[in-house]
Amino acid sequence: MLDKEDPIQYGMMWGSGALVGQKEQNVVFKVMTPEIGVPFVTEQTMVLSTSKKQALAKEFIDWFGQTEIQVEYSKNFGSIPANKDALTELPEDTKKFVDQVKPQNIDWEAVGKHLDEWVEKAELEYVQ
Repeated sequence: MLDKEDPIQYGMMWGSGALVGQKEQNVVFKVMTPEIGVPFVTEQTMVLSTSKKQALAKEFIDWFGQTEIQVEYSKNFGSIPANKDALTELPEDTKKFVDQVKPQNIDWEAVGKHLDEWVEKAELEYVQ
């Protein structure tokens, strides 16, 4: 809870967790959308230069990036597809979510400099 006077339940979860979770729990989650955007966690596929199966890896990437595969993956896992054509074929709740969240511009150099102290502060002052 944010405070005892106002019993609003608050929690954090990844976007895909919210989309899948609200269906499983039959609830509608509200999404915080600050003007500065929200941190994004992205997933990537790649072909390692040292791989002995580069052609097979490329074949998988080409398959996984197809519109219909990205749409089905998104429907099953609530993720935002990388394929822009797939964005138009998403369920309405996912389209709404995509429109609500915008990536935050994060200064990763500053994060790297302060991460240890921020983690320590969070562990000592907030985690109970």
